[in-house]
Amino acid sequence: MTFEQLREYFAKAEASAKLSHSYLVVGKKIDKEAILQIAKNLLNSTFEGNSPDLVVNDSSETVSIEEIRDLQKILSLKPHSAVRKIMVIFEAQRLSLDAANAFLKTLEEPPDHSLIILTSSQPRALLPTILSRCLMLRASSLAKDDFSQGQQSFDKALSLPLKDKFAWSEKLNKDQDGTKKLLEEWVRILPAEKIALTKKRKILYYIDRVLRAQNKGINSRQALDLLLMNI
Repeated sequence: MTFEQLREYFAKAEASAKLSHSYLVVGKKIDKEAILQIAKNLLNSTFEGNSPDLVVNDSSETVSIEEIRDLQKILSLKPHSAVRKIMVIFEAQRLSLDAANAFLKTLEEPPDHSLIILTSSQPRALLPTILSRCLMLRASSLAKDDFSQGQQSFDKALSLPLKDKFAWSEKLNKDQDGTKKLLEEWVRILPAEKIALTKKRKILYYIDRVLRAQNKGINSRQALDLLLMNI
């Protein structure tokens, strides 16, 4: 799966209430930014910045049993502002034997409000009992190149302070061809975004205003300002 396919898979699974408790994403090149974005989408949270409901271990060294127990304690708590707590462990084959055995308990009896995403470039190094308790997804090309320009720019629009949005609007207004392609990409990815339906409708309304202004040869700066203000 590419990033887009994986993102759509999780979006559909959530929409149909068919999310598993634990996933293992395997592949040689897994973009951490892409996985974290998927996790953030699944939080369904309006929390700005780093959400306390997203627990991440990205250690480049062996993960100890103490680290796993700390993660388990956090995962067992009720969500702060999201619909669930999500634990992401990159390169799960780095769990020590003690840590892996301790982690099994969480996989066997996950908290109702939790979702676990593991990644691994060496799945054969994982305990068979861990493999058997996770739904495996193969990422054949889940690399940074698959993280589309449209998705990155939309995420940027969501997180930018208001004053920076006006500066970006001015820049976009000077490149109408590029802006048109960008907005068309936003229209494509918007259905899978975890934002309120009313907000999606507003965004689509202002995208239409921008594109109409461009097609008529009218300055679209005001429409761009309103669009970015409503994201």
